[in-house]
Amino acid sequence: MCFLLGFLFITCFSYTWGVRLTQNPPAVTVAPGATVILSCPLHDDESNTKHMGWYRQVEPGKMLQYVVFLNKDLSITHGDHIERDRFVPSRGDSKGSNTYFLTIRNATKEDEAKYFCAIWFVSSWGFVRGNGTWLRVTGTSLPTVWIFPPSSEELSTGIGSVCCLVKGFYPGTVEVHWSVDGDAVSESVSTTPPVLEKDNTYSVNSCLSVTAPKWKHHSFFSCIVRHESSSTVIQKSVNSKHA
Repeated sequence: MCFLLGFLFITCFSYTWGVRLTQNPPAVTVAPGATVILSCPLHDDESNTKHMGWYRQVEPGKMLQYVVFLNKDLSITHGDHIERDRFVPSRGDSKGSNTYFLTIRNATKEDEAKYFCAIWFVSSWGFVRGNGTWLRVTGTSLPTVWIFPPSSEELSTGIGSVCCLVKGFYPGTVEVHWSVDGDAVSESVSTTPPVLEKDNTYSVNSCLSVTAPKWKHHSFFSCIVRHESSSTVIQKSVNSKHA
């Protein structure tokens, strides 16, 4: 396969023959979950058909990893363990366009690397590689919090759960605490580990177990959430007298 031969070339040397690939800007920073488009303009006057691939290097000195290959017929071949729906190569829409793109959807911290474009010329078997673009994925995402009272069916058994759903936060560390009528409680609390969602944010579910008499005797059951995305504490409460 042409892309395998090109991979051997890219790890050793490259042919320029006056052709330049200038990747700008040299670095891009996006928030987790964002879509980023890396560009690779080809500066030459050749009209012969070209193959095009994207590679990445996690750290300087590390071996390049094959990401995706755009064949001359615009069919696409992905590397091992590369998500097809997230890494999409393309060529400029205009006729004769010499700009190539790599779209990365729902960026994650694991996508951080220096991305290189590389082009092979079919008629001459020439090869040229771009100067690379660093992709950095940083930032935070504020959680959204919902609180749910126990159902009447639960309470009819003598015990129920007040549950707090925390979603959409990044990074994946969050504090969830409970209070009853303003007094902190830690017993009878169960909180799941953070779960990575499809949009690359995290969620947790925390529940406070309460007896039917306790639910009836007290008024306000509160879930308190702290996350590094904000200095403001998020508090959601449910009133047992109106639930």
